[in-house]
Amino acid sequence: MAAKDVSFSFDLEGVYTKVELHKYIAYTLPDGRNVEITFTNEDSSVNIIESFYPESQNSHELQQQGWQMILNNFKKHVESLKRRNVSHVFCLMSDVFYLTSNDF
Repeated sequence: MAAKDVSFSFDLEGVYTKVELHKYIAYTLPDGRNVEITFTNEDSSVNIIESFYPESQNSHELQQQGWQMILNNFKKHVESLKRRNVSHVFCLMSDVFYLTSNDF
C-alpha cells in the first residue's frame, strides 16, 4: 500500500485464519497480531467493524488513521461499483482498536 504521492508505502501481508462469506474475515499478521473484520447488514447498508492489536513502532493515533483510510478507500471502491450497477461484491488485544464504517 502507498500514499497517493508515493511518500510512504508498506506491504501488508497475513494468513487468513477464518473466512465466513459476506460475514467475517480473520487473519494473522507476520508479527503474530490478529485482525478481525465483521460485516453486518443494517437496512440497506453494510456495517464493517475492523479490530486489531496495535504494533509498538508507530503511535496508536497514526495506526488508527492509517486503518481508517483503508476503510474509507474501500467505501469509495464499493460505491463506485454501485454506480456501475454491480450488484454483488465479495471482499476477499490489550489495546484493541475498533474502526467502523457504516455507509456502504
